[in-house]
Formats: sequence, structure tokens, C-alpha cells
Amino acid sequence: MMSLLILIPLLMAVGAYWLPRTGAQAALLASQVATAVLAVAQAVPLLRSGGQIRETLGGTDQALNIELLGTGTSLGLVVLTSVLVLAASVCALRFANQKFVLLLLLFQAIVNGLFLTDDVFNLFVLLEVVTLVMVLLILFIKERRSIYDALYYLIIQIIGMSFFLLGIAYLYRAVGQLSLSLIALSIASGGVTANQLIVPLALMLTGLALKIGLFPLMSYVPRFYGNPGAPVVVLMLSSSVLATAVMYWIARLAWAFSPVLDIKPLLLLLGFTTAIGGAIKALAQRDARMLLAFSTVSQAGLMLIALGAGTAVSERGFIAHLFAHALTKALLFIGVGALAESAGSSDLSVIRQQIWRTPILGAAFVASALSMMGFPFTAGGVSKYWIVEGISGHGWIYWGVWLVNLGTTLIMAKLILPKRALGVPSPAAAPENQTAIVTSPIPWYVQAVFGVLALLLLVFGFTGLSLNITLSALATKAWQIAILAAVALFLLYVWSRIIPKDWSGRAQSVLGNALALPDACLAVAAFFAAVLLLFLVLGVV
Repeated sequence: MMSLLILIPLLMAVGAYWLPRTGAQAALLASQVATAVLAVAQAVPLLRSGGQIRETLGGTDQALNIELLGTGTSLGLVVLTSVLVLAASVCALRFANQKFVLLLLLFQAIVNGLFLTDDVFNLFVLLEVVTLVMVLLILFIKERRSIYDALYYLIIQIIGMSFFLLGIAYLYRAVGQLSLSLIALSIASGGVTANQLIVPLALMLTGLALKIGLFPLMSYVPRFYGNPGAPVVVLMLSSSVLATAVMYWIARLAWAFSPVLDIKPLLLLLGFTTAIGGAIKALAQRDARMLLAFSTVSQAGLMLIALGAGTAVSERGFIAHLFAHALTKALLFIGVGALAESAGSSDLSVIRQQIWRTPILGAAFVASALSMMGFPFTAGGVSKYWIVEGISGHGWIYWGVWLVNLGTTLIMAKLILPKRALGVPSPAAAPENQTAIVTSPIPWYVQAVFGVLALLLLVFGFTGLSLNITLSALATKAWQIAILAAVALFLLYVWSRIIPKDWSGRAQSVLGNALALPDACLAVAAFFAAVLLLFLVLGVV
């Protein structure tokens, strides 16, 4: 049955290509409903029992077959993928032709496979294929710059996946298995030493780190998310769904290797550098899409911190944040995309002005910002509550997470608050003091997507009341977030009124630049070498 979650969108993709445009769009929407219903039917019993289900494809030969593993978490992520692909499908109705539907359904089939596969070589194949699909999607609207940016993304990802493949080879040599479950059993039984696992884990982590842009492997982010030919719904799916799949696999590898390799210090170091570095890069952006992209990088760092803390509660927060972040970031990207299309620009000053012109949009953006900040009664409020609770006794880690949350608050404030909210006058010629040119109205069905996703954020947030989170704890959390927001507003006010504009412009230019391709390739090798060194310095072995 689990294989149908991959086969349904795959077969729909092939069929949709030969249908007329309206038929292809109908097949796209029907695929999301079918996979969501099927995934829910399989996930609910597993969530109640805490068990798992397996499905083997390709016979009984372990060297040739493909193992699928379904848990409550993985099947829940498949449901979330269907919801977000459905949202993207509705928002793309105006331009989605047969080719776009084909690629979008292929993307869904591959991502479902990423969540369900238990085979590390199959994981490599799926990651390679999804890279090719994403390249074709970001080239969907042909622009001169798009080709170079797409080739940049393709080359750097192929290099990263080469590291990952080499890691699989070393791992197979050490363990003799490709199924992660069997690898974990072999490691737990003492059949493999720590020294045998250091190199394969470092190689595989390098490939996955590049996929999500962990520090310092952020060079592809401006090329991918700044690509003028990329539909915003594609950027949304990359930032929410694909990033979630990569983080899920980083966690699976960390848990499988944990009996002999204590990589929690490494995860903490990577988490803090990525979270803070991503926030700084986000604050330096003038384009709303780029700001959201680097915000995703920063949130990936926060999830690594939750993993690195290593407590049961913080890991529960990690799982919850996979869902909360994906849903929140999807809403933000769809909103920014609709406003950019309406106003003819994705410049932050234009987006900030347009947010408050439509009540539905304004309310959805506020709900998203509160969720990203971790405000109670939102999806992010539940996940960040558990993350903070899980590290509450860990001293510097606890205060470090609050520093990361301050960065998130600054990012959200920069996205949705106009300068006049900070009492900062702008020159008369500034775009923010002019009426943005509305090229086309936002369709009602796109606004409906905003409303539904914002409602889901609140629904998930209110489930916290049934998950042993007390009202007094939520009240305390609300005060903490309010204080954090006040500090963020003060810092933005100081920056706007005190820091010279030429200094600010220089900082934005430096931090907004991307590495050249040769330098980006060297950064991948340097990351691998640094991980190996950190294994020794941090006493992992």
C-alpha cells in the first residue's frame, strides 16, 4: 500500500502529460487528494500504536530490492506534502500546463519516496533525480540569467551528491548493508567500530548539508531562490517540502549512528553557526524571496540544535518543527509570490506595503510571523515550546536558542513591518511611500489558500492544549515572545536611526553576494575536512 503513495503521482504525471491542459490540472488536484487520503488511512493506526510498517519491492534479494518504511512521522510528512503540493497546484492554475504538471507530480512522487525509503542507495538516486526535476522547474519561465543559475545549482549539487555516494560506498564496505534499519541494528549490536563510521558519516553529511545549505554551504541559495525564471510555488516547495525531507534524513542518520558516534556536539556547532549565519544573511537581503530562503537555512540550524540537545523533549520538538516550519514557510512564500506578481516586484519595500492592502493577506502574514516566532496557539508555538523545554537545563544552549529566536523575530519584523511602524521617516522618493502599481488582482482562490493554510497553523497550535502543555506555560511563553519582539523592534529602530546608510548598504552588498562556482566547490571539500576535524576535536570518537 505504501508504494501507491509513490506510484499514484508517478502514474498521474505520465497520464497528465497526454491530457489537455484542464485535464492535466484536474489530474494534479486528484493526485493530492488520493495520496493524502491513503497516507492518512495508514498513518492514523501507526500514530495510535507507535509502530511501523514495511513493504519490500523487487523480490527477496536484499542486494536488489527496495525497502519502504512507514512510521507515523514519515506518513504524516507525506500527508503534509500532499497538502502543500495541493496549495501550490491551486496557486499555479493560471500558468500550469502539461509540462509543469508532469514535473510537479514527479517532484511529489520523489519526495514521498524520500520520506518512505529505508535504503540509503535509493535515497541517493531519489536526491539526484529530484535535483534534475528542480532544475527543470526553475527553468520553467525562460530568462537569460536562469540558465547560468540553474547550471550553477546543478553542478554544485552533483558535487555534493558525489560525496554522498562515496559515503554510501564506505558504509557498505563497513557494514555490508544498504537498509538503514539493518545498518542501525548492526551498529547497535557492536558489529561496527566508531572509526569505521567516521568517514562515511562525514561524506554523507556533506551531501545532505549542501542540499539544505548548512553553514558555510549557502552559496547556491542566491542562485536558486533568486532565479528570475523560477515560479514562486517551486521555491515554496523547495524551502518547505524538500528541506523537510533532507532534515528528516539527517536525523535518521544521526539516530542510527548514535550508539557508537556521539555527534551531538557536532550538530550543536553546525546548528548554531547555521542558525545565526542564516539569520544574518536573511537580514541583509532586499528581496523578499531571498529573505525567506535564508530564513529556512536559519530554521534548519534551529532544528539541528534540537537534535544536538539529545533529549526526548527536544527531539519531539524537532519532529514537530518539521511540520510547523514547512507549513509556515509555505504560507509565507505563497503570499510573497502573489504580492510580487500583483505589484510587479518582490522588493521588500513593495511587499511590506502590499501586505496591509488586503485584510486576508495581512492576517495570514501576521499568523505566519507569529508561528515563526513561536507564539502560543500557532504551529510554531507548539514545536518551539518543546524545543525550549527540552534544552531548559542546558545553560548556554538555552540562551543560544533564544538568540536564534531573536534573529527569527528580526527577520519577520523586517518582512511585514513598514518603516513608519518604527518611526523612521523615508525619503519622499522611496518606493515605500509611493503607491505600488498593481498589475493584476490576486485571484480569490489564491487568497483562499492563504486563509486555509493560516487556519491550519492555528489548528495545529491549539492542539498543544491537548498535548500536556498547560495554559500557565503558554502564558509564560507569550510574555517571553512579547519581550523578544520588543527587543527586536528596538534593535531595528537603532539600526535605522543610528547606523549610516552607506554602512548598511555596504553590509548588504557583502552579505548578499554569492560565491563563485570554483569557490563554492572548494567550500564543499572544506566542509567535509572540517567535519572530520571536528569529530576529533569535539571528542566524538
